[in-house]
Amino acid sequence: MYGGYSNGVGHADNPEPYAYEVAFAVKWAIQDQINGNANLNYNPALGPVVAPWMSWGPYYWSNGMLGRKDGLEWDCADFSADGTHPSSQYGQLKVAAPLLTFLKTDDTTTPWYLVQASVLTPTGGNNQTGNVGTTLPTPLTVLASNNGTAVSGVSVSFTDGSNGTFTPNPAVTNSSGIATTSYKLPTTPGIYTVTASSTNYSSATFTETATSVVKTLAVNGGNNQTGATGSTLPTALTVLATNNGTAVSGVSVAFTDGSTGTFTPNPAITNSSGIASTSYKLPTTAGTYTVTASSSGYTSATFKETATTTTKVLTVTGGNSQTGAAGTTLPTALSVEATNNGTAVSGVSVTFKDINAGGTFNPTTAVTNSSGIASTSYTLPKSAKTITVTAGSIGYTSTTFTEKSTVTKTLAANGGNNQTGVTGTTLPTALTVLATNNGTAVSGVSVSFTDRTGGGTFSPNPAVSNSSGIASTSYTLPTTAGTYTVTASSTGYKSATFTETATTSVAVTQLQLVSGGKQTGTVGTTLPNPIVIKAKDSTGGIVVGASISFTDGVGGTFSPNPAITGSTGEASTSYTLPTKAQNLVVTASDGSVKTTASEASVAGAASKIAIVSGNNQSANPNTLLPNMLIVSVVDKYGNAVSGYTVTFTDNGAGGTFSTTTPITNSFGQASVSYNDRLDGGNCDDHGGSTQTGSVNFTETVI
Repeated sequence: MYGGYSNGVGHADNPEPYAYEVAFAVKWAIQDQINGNANLNYNPALGPVVAPWMSWGPYYWSNGMLGRKDGLEWDCADFSADGTHPSSQYGQLKVAAPLLTFLKTDDTTTPWYLVQASVLTPTGGNNQTGNVGTTLPTPLTVLASNNGTAVSGVSVSFTDGSNGTFTPNPAVTNSSGIATTSYKLPTTPGIYTVTASSTNYSSATFTETATSVVKTLAVNGGNNQTGATGSTLPTALTVLATNNGTAVSGVSVAFTDGSTGTFTPNPAITNSSGIASTSYKLPTTAGTYTVTASSSGYTSATFKETATTTTKVLTVTGGNSQTGAAGTTLPTALSVEATNNGTAVSGVSVTFKDINAGGTFNPTTAVTNSSGIASTSYTLPKSAKTITVTAGSIGYTSTTFTEKSTVTKTLAANGGNNQTGVTGTTLPTALTVLATNNGTAVSGVSVSFTDRTGGGTFSPNPAVSNSSGIASTSYTLPTTAGTYTVTASSTGYKSATFTETATTSVAVTQLQLVSGGKQTGTVGTTLPNPIVIKAKDSTGGIVVGASISFTDGVGGTFSPNPAITGSTGEASTSYTLPTKAQNLVVTASDGSVKTTASEASVAGAASKIAIVSGNNQSANPNTLLPNMLIVSVVDKYGNAVSGYTVTFTDNGAGGTFSTTTPITNSFGQASVSYNDRLDGGNCDDHGGSTQTGSVNFTETVI
């Protein structure tokens, strides 16, 4: 305060008017802190704290006895004898009363000066910035408390004095005393004070900032190109449309060069990535042109393009900026257009070179067609690199392509993935990987296998890929149950991984036939479907990693045997039948626990015929022989073949058979009766087929 009575030359404790002048320095410092000066920051949320919090206090200035509008005036009795300090009788009370009122009523002082009763306090979402009309990312939250204790069920209303909106409004405090609302900023840029209030509670305030929306077009491609007058630049002109940094689709962008150049299309519409693209045909007059891309509400973008007076030029029309595997042919041919003052020229010989990069062209020299286009296919070098390809022709300005070759060496899991077995046992299927270079199998690659800290073992390790690019190893699971990731790696190759599971052994109490029973097959062959057995424990749960043995007791074979149950508790084996035709019982067992499957083997193809009886008989002419002529037919293992047709003949001797084509019965036998000829002599009867050979009966007519 300053009463105006000091002459500034009193005692040392009378600093006036210097204290008056220093007061302005304090005033300015407070203003700077309010305006966000970093050198006076007190808020840790806004950066390093370098100053205490400062605030206005009561305003004491008045022009002496003239006073001010609210009635405050200073007279001589309010000051002590030095003319500066308040007197003990009047002045001290006049100073203390406003100060006490300020401390008891100002929002910045009541939280620490007064004993807290019912107050609202900001706890989150303060001092945020967002675009006008958008919702701030962090909700605004306040804590309702009474004498420091959180209060639930308090209805808190929010307002910003503008057209911002709050959801919900009012908000009700939860069990922790917190009321939460989202804040959608007003549509006008500015700094807004949000007030949270509730009946009988002191209010809380937030300071939030709404900024203007920024819509821009930015050059994305095709800038700073040079071409012959009247020609189309090789690279399209592209711009990116963004709204506050986010790509915007559907924006109509117009292009102009202020001259006679043309754009196709014009306007161009931005795609889903916010890109609008147009091709630019240069003006017919040489010069540097500024192309402007514009759209309503967006800042414009500009390109600088140059049209030269060169009359004969080669221009890239296709196949530029491709990437492919080393040693492979790029999918799109490299093509150029030969023009003379913008007119396509046919019959121009264009030579393509990659400056010793190691690639090849087919053809190396191509001739432009009636449209002025010359094209060639390009096979990339066998090493990874970026290649500049030059297309040139005598009298024409050359043009270039940029192509890239990559080398991709990979290991890929080829077999044995996702197996399950008992801890400490070897998985039934080997782990195999395929080594390739750009998709071609590579032999001689040393592949190392590891399960990291699992403790499993591999044999062999490393394994070397064979002529088909396959490296194979067997994996013995760790002794601790769990799921393990096995990594196969080799220097310069992308690794491959397997996921294998080790389980603890569980006693099998029941075996169940799942499929593969009641099949019939030819002796010595493998049944078409495997025999599948499921193992279960005493609770009915499946058992993984159980060893199931198979036997038929008569010489059939199984593969594998034993078979190990997988993640579904099932074990599968292929069954090759014995060489004897019969009904079979296959027994699957795990210790004393067993189950069976019924199968059948039947005789194979007929391969041999033999006389059973009826040979060497005699009878009077035109008399039926006393005994039937009987033959047997068997397969290559000696099993009787039923249902087989046997042909009998006496080779024109004149006798007759009850039938010349009897069919073998279930014992593999076929029989006929024979009536001999009228005159005497021997009869040779013949029985058989082209498949089994034949046998001869000798009969005598007496």
